[in-house]
Amino acid sequence: MIIFASILAGISMLLLIIFFITVQIEILFKREQEDDHGEVRVSVLKGLIHYNIQIPKLKWEGVDDGIEIEQKDASISSQSKDSQITAKSIKEAQNHFQQLLARIHHFFEIVGWFVTKIRCEKLKWVTQIGTGDAAETGMLVGGLWGIQASVLGWISHQVHCNCPVEVEVIPSFQQPLLHTHFHSMIRFRLGYAILAAVRLVIHMRKGKDRRKWLITPFKA
Repeated sequence: MIIFASILAGISMLLLIIFFITVQIEILFKREQEDDHGEVRVSVLKGLIHYNIQIPKLKWEGVDDGIEIEQKDASISSQSKDSQITAKSIKEAQNHFQQLLARIHHFFEIVGWFVTKIRCEKLKWVTQIGTGDAAETGMLVGGLWGIQASVLGWISHQVHCNCPVEVEVIPSFQQPLLHTHFHSMIRFRLGYAILAAVRLVIHMRKGKDRRKWLITPFKA
């Protein structure tokens, strides 16, 4: 009996520790003319466990061919694996997503609850743009600043932002160019992500017969 109680106490302590572990995700993206570089850095336990994901380069190929994704093959560094994003592939993805929504009840409520647990510690988007013509550049700068401010404003309202939102659009009147730099850093507790995943699975399995507490939003 004492051994069983000790094991149960140890498991409870381990689950409690896991719940409070913080996950940090840092998103970096830079584009200078045709040169793209982006990566997602995931770290746990203050960098003791970390993983980097390279964001593939996107290239517009036209209306028919869509967007080409250039991605390095991890097994053969000199070889690349290219794929296309077309209108057909987008429609197929939309259909798959609709099927997922049909299977999971209260999907947006669960995801929305998890988003409220995210803390944003860095949110910056700086762009330098120009066409070589002063009038055209001025119009582009005004429109682009409005878009960037709206996007970052929407993000900051969805999550708890603990930092000032940095938005800047720099005009280039002398030469045509497009440089952009996006930098974001968020944190959340691993326990909240696990709870959200469990709720999604339970809602998928139980359907309309799920118990009442499953549809009650968490107050944590």
